[in-house]
Amino acid sequence: MKIQYIGHSCFILMGSQNIILDPWITNNPTNTSFSIDNLPHIDYVLVSHGHFDHIADVENIYKKFKSEVWCNFELSNYFAKRGVQANGAYMGGKIKFPWGYIKFLPAFHGSSTPDGNYAGVATSILINFDKTVIYFAGDTCLNAEMQLLPRYNVEIAFLPIGGLFTMDIEEAVEAVKIIQPTYVIPMHYNTFDPIKVNPEEFKELVEKETKTKCIILKPGEIFEKQKV
Repeated sequence: MKIQYIGHSCFILMGSQNIILDPWITNNPTNTSFSIDNLPHIDYVLVSHGHFDHIADVENIYKKFKSEVWCNFELSNYFAKRGVQANGAYMGGKIKFPWGYIKFLPAFHGSSTPDGNYAGVATSILINFDKTVIYFAGDTCLNAEMQLLPRYNVEIAFLPIGGLFTMDIEEAVEAVKIIQPTYVIPMHYNTFDPIKVNPEEFKELVEKETKTKCIILKPGEIFEKQKV
């Protein structure tokens, strides 16, 4: 299983099929490598919430690949008005796929759409992909709900570190202590001036204070999980 970083909070999970998380490619200041035209085939789109920096290219990807889109129920209605046949779900049970399952979990953040309309609540997403358990936090602060995550044996956690709109470095380190993943990949930083931070500070604290390995990806770079 491979993970490619597009930039901001957008990643592609590559394995038996390809999944894109919170797709923002077009006009993403941190994206230096990708356009819709040179993306690999995208089978699934998973969306955490409705803010523009997390949904900007859902329509473009859907139109090109006819990808299967999953998000919260209100956001699926927003996409439907734009010709995207998105699947709406909410926090609770597993949604099963040939490669595993997802669960929508709580995130503490807003979720309006770019036109200012209500788009349900923000979520994080637990993803069991090709037998690798991934926690994609979306946009959130440190919260008590994370105390339930160790029961899932998370291997890879994607955590925001930029502060202001999400956790900052210190809170994200505390989240790592709670979740106890094998790897953590920082996201949602250095896209705009208000969220500029040094990810090396996060890495240093994580690896000093926990057993988790921090993987800092530059846009375009790939992390490959080694088979055991």
